[in-house]
Amino acid sequence: MARLLDNLEALKKIIRRKPLGLITDMDGTISPIPRDFLETPVPPPTVPQLTELASRFDLLAVISGRKAGALREIIDIPGIKYIGHYGMEWWENGQAVLHPDVTASLSYMRAVAAELETLRSIDGVIIQDKWASISVHYNTTQQPSTAKQQILDFLESRPT
Repeated sequence: MARLLDNLEALKKIIRRKPLGLITDMDGTISPIPRDFLETPVPPPTVPQLTELASRFDLLAVISGRKAGALREIIDIPGIKYIGHYGMEWWENGQAVLHPDVTASLSYMRAVAAELETLRSIDGVIIQDKWASISVHYNTTQQPSTAKQQILDFLESRPT
């Protein structure tokens, strides 16, 4: 497998190009995947690195399944673009902006959120209702493969 520094000359050429940008994921990329999905896990050494990148790049964006406003609160570095709900929302002019297609689907999303509450009966399942998206976490259960199958069975039993 090639390593980054094995291609240093090619990398230098890319870095010299303008405009230059970087879009990175939050959990598992610039921070460890949290054990508790409500944690704010940006390691302190990462902050000055992100600050430096934001000052050098034409675009530095962090994308996540979290809300854009939550990303901004966690990282809070000027010059970074915060993109939430897996790209469906972004932080702009001091507020979160949802894509218009998402806004049009919010009533449906609320109905789905209400139905998913049933899954809380599976021991260890965590449901994160993030308003414009919903995450169902089963990796904290005693038997993740069994919990996953229960979730899939539930979802398959629902009308489309």
